[in-house]
Amino acid sequence: MPRRKTVLSACALIISTLLTTGATAQAAPNTAAIEYVMRADGVSRAEAIRRLDAQPGQLRTAARLTGELGAARTTGAAIEDGELVVNVLDSQAATKVRAAGARPRIVSKSTVDVPADPVTTVAVQNVTPGLTQVNGSEPCTAGFAAKDSFGFNYMFTAAHCVKQVVPVVNGVPMGDVVRFDIGHDVALVRNLAPFHLQLGPHVFNHETGKFVTVLDELVIVPGATVCKEGITSKHHCGRVNAINQPVTTKFGVVTGLIETDLCVKGGDSGGPLYVASSFAGFGFAAGITEGSKLFHSNGTPWHSGAQFCGSELTPPQPNVGYFVPIHPYLSAFGVSLITGN
Repeated sequence: MPRRKTVLSACALIISTLLTTGATAQAAPNTAAIEYVMRADGVSRAEAIRRLDAQPGQLRTAARLTGELGAARTTGAAIEDGELVVNVLDSQAATKVRAAGARPRIVSKSTVDVPADPVTTVAVQNVTPGLTQVNGSEPCTAGFAAKDSFGFNYMFTAAHCVKQVVPVVNGVPMGDVVRFDIGHDVALVRNLAPFHLQLGPHVFNHETGKFVTVLDELVIVPGATVCKEGITSKHHCGRVNAINQPVTTKFGVVTGLIETDLCVKGGDSGGPLYVASSFAGFGFAAGITEGSKLFHSNGTPWHSGAQFCGSELTPPQPNVGYFVPIHPYLSAFGVSLITGN
């Protein structure tokens, strides 16, 4: 049986058809991210900008410290009130954290063994599973671009977007699915139409109508402020609630997810999650849109028809959006992110 073709919209992300004019970083402020931090943290605009601009360095420091200390000496890190906090198990580790400019928080071994807030599996509605429609309805969103050492280019997406289908972008079959992991809902698509489809280091910002240049990729910690793009719910910025979360989907349990307070709807799957900067033209790749908790207008769990995020209900409920972290799959799939200056 031939594989079905499916439509993957290019208008939302990093793929363009014969893009002849390069996307350049814009110096406009990232209004959505700045206003989110001001509202969520109760701080001034200047302080919100400072916190956003501090994030890349904080996340790099968190990755370095947790890697050097290891699971025997740290239980992870978080950004709290604009400050990097690293949980440590001994005073020597605390000294190391303090020397790196972060705040150590000494926790007991019992805290590690028995978390105060254990992870529980929650039911979530996948957004646009399968990507089965041709010429239209509810396509997934194109994701971050990657490359390998042989000169091939690739696109990251959610595995449920390319399950038994051939991705089609702007009417052109893109290529083959070379990596597929439904247990983590991540897939990699090789671009076999480079003369028609070009992949670049850019994300389309639906708020500004301009491109965001992807500078690098970063490992996420709770408390980080992030933005996402999707062809349905467009541009939203919010915060990471937790990492390494399992959720139950129609395909089974998906593990290792980033949980956020972002609104995600059908058609957004596969799209990019990136660490916010105070400038709208720059970002750092963080994840791939997986799914969310969706509702009917009366607040009952969504099954079909019009979709509502929690924030759109009356009274509002918290948004819960899930994303696959991109970092571990770069090395696992043998590719590197395509980035810009």
